[in-house]
Amino acid sequence: MSKNMKVPQLRFKEFSGEWEEKTIKSMTSLLKDGSHGTHKDFPESDYLLLSAKNIINDKIEIYDNDRRISKEDYHQIYKNYSLKNGDIILTIVGTIGRTAIVNNLHKVAFQRSVAFFRFDNYNSNYIFQLFHTKNFVNELEKRKVVSAQPGIYLGDLSKIKLNIPSKQEQEKIASFLSSLDTKIEQLTKKAKLLSEYKKGTMQKIFSQEIRFSPKGTSSQAQGEDENGKNYPNWEEEELGNLISIISKKFNPKTNCEIKKCIELENLSQGTGQLLDYVYSNEQESIKNSFEKSQILFGKLRPYLKKFWKANFDGVCSSEIWVLSSIKVLNEYLLYLIQTKKFNDIANVSSGSKMPRSDWKYMSVIPFKYPSKEEQTKIANFLSSIDTKIEQNQKALEKTKEFKKALLQQMFV
Repeated sequence: MSKNMKVPQLRFKEFSGEWEEKTIKSMTSLLKDGSHGTHKDFPESDYLLLSAKNIINDKIEIYDNDRRISKEDYHQIYKNYSLKNGDIILTIVGTIGRTAIVNNLHKVAFQRSVAFFRFDNYNSNYIFQLFHTKNFVNELEKRKVVSAQPGIYLGDLSKIKLNIPSKQEQEKIASFLSSLDTKIEQLTKKAKLLSEYKKGTMQKIFSQEIRFSPKGTSSQAQGEDENGKNYPNWEEEELGNLISIISKKFNPKTNCEIKKCIELENLSQGTGQLLDYVYSNEQESIKNSFEKSQILFGKLRPYLKKFWKANFDGVCSSEIWVLSSIKVLNEYLLYLIQTKKFNDIANVSSGSKMPRSDWKYMSVIPFKYPSKEEQTKIANFLSSIDTKIEQNQKALEKTKEFKKALLQQMFV
């Protein structure tokens, strides 16, 4: 088969023959952008005026603070047309290329930052998927007008050429990829639910609404130990008596040579990205070092609340605290730093030019903590939730990558 033939690399076996190349202009009965006019705000109105910022994750998201316009302005915008189910929306100003399909959209108008497409004789879901392909994104990039706010003209959009199979093949491709979208949406919702569950559970644990026993959890005020006795009441001490920090002046970029360094911008929620540096022996005395299983915590905004439990020995930026346990276990400390109270006091700035957490302030704040046996149970329980979150995230990323690969192979 000739390499120049317009056929996809991956295809359902019941289909054959070349795809047809057509311009968007020849395929659409509607190609417009949103309102270019100025409209007064009517906060009490039922009519919304949305923009590109409302097109998120392939959906039209409506927020409480979105602009509202008069009924008269709404009907003026739609004087010559109206949006229908199946119309496709594409962002064309600012962040270009986000897309969504119109579905039961009422009393909603858009600003000029979005364009509308109506493909009457084509499967809208197929076109929607095609708009996510690398080839189409590249076509948008070619036509982007670079200015203070990048944009694409409708005339340039209309000239983009699309490769189109038969209606039956369009429907088969759209149905298959839509099933992956459903799975991605389900995994995304599960990720949100797990995150909310963890947050709510941690609130109950650290407020002692939930206590632990060898048999599991209990809603009682006290948990029981192996002998049926209650765990001791939680004690209270200043944070500085529970943990300590290491924060020496150190710049990995100048003091390291090959690898095993962590910088602030490489510290993300729960992970640490390894940089290509390693400290030399001469820098041993000044390095901000950490050991495997120690916890790193970003102390500089906007990296506050970013943390990582190290899985190797190494060095890190001086803008990262290396936390060491004194009276609490490392496993428990990992969750203590995720509590609202810890993050609230970490957000109190030292008042410097570059806002950063103030350990002198934080270290004298009192914290309640349980026995080490109960700390272990708390850590193990929360770790099991983290495992579920991680497994779900891996499944989500795997599904997204699978779809990305299919988009590359199933379209011309």
